[in-house]
Amino acid sequence: MIRSPTHATAIEKCGKVLRHFGIWVRDWWFHRRRPPVVIAWPDLPSRRSTLHQVCRENHWELTNVQRQNPLFIIRFEDQTFKSVSLPDWMNQGNRVFNVHCEDISKSHLDAHHQEVFGYGVSIDPMTHMGLILEKSDANAAHDGVERQGPLKHIVPGKVYQRIINNACREAGHFCDLRLVFALGETPCLYIKQKTHDKRYTNETESAKLALPQTQLAPSELQRIGKLMARLGVDMAELDLLRDRDDQQLYVVDVNPTPWGPPAGLSKSDRRRAIQLMAECHMRLFKPQTTGRS
Repeated sequence: MIRSPTHATAIEKCGKVLRHFGIWVRDWWFHRRRPPVVIAWPDLPSRRSTLHQVCRENHWELTNVQRQNPLFIIRFEDQTFKSVSLPDWMNQGNRVFNVHCEDISKSHLDAHHQEVFGYGVSIDPMTHMGLILEKSDANAAHDGVERQGPLKHIVPGKVYQRIINNACREAGHFCDLRLVFALGETPCLYIKQKTHDKRYTNETESAKLALPQTQLAPSELQRIGKLMARLGVDMAELDLLRDRDDQQLYVVDVNPTPWGPPAGLSKSDRRRAIQLMAECHMRLFKPQTTGRS
């Protein structure tokens, strides 16, 4: 029997409802009461999202519908430019995060990066001599292409940046850093290695977990906090690059709706990353009860 798309969608929706109910019952049993609730709005995070895994670790309910007395509400809109108006009930004494994060485009990010760090990645492609990185201004496009400057024409919707030398010690590999940021705290960081042909994509060859203090200076963490405040970002994961030539740090992407932990982590590192993030959230949003003793 061939199922129609509408029928298949109904089955999928029913499955999500049953799965959510099963998790809710498990969390109710853990707390012996209605579990603490986190509201993500307007989108409901997938099971692959970081927020979903943190809530599962802490036995918190995660929903995108109105609830009484949530631990917190987070704007969870997977778009570069946020356009959905927030409902009035969110502002009724609730803690709402990322509400002022309305633009995560690369051009907007770099403009504030210039102000906070004193430097950035944007260049004039019509005058720059040498290689130029051309990529979409939109978030999560992963479409970077190297061009030889100066260019005669520029493409609308693209940004043009200097190429950062983030080469690893291993020949032919490049090193990206991904920092977890939550209300000024930075519980963990991922060191991701990419091959040359995957340098500007989202494909990672290997990854390992690290504490931010081992990779970032206190002054850099302070500047990152100031940059996030300017962008209206309370909670997100940030893509960072360290230039081997001048050792300067660049924040090149902000993702307030992250999936993770990233591919390439060992099973133990993945588990530890979720624990570190969950412990951070528990400190920040400790509910009245945290489970049975």
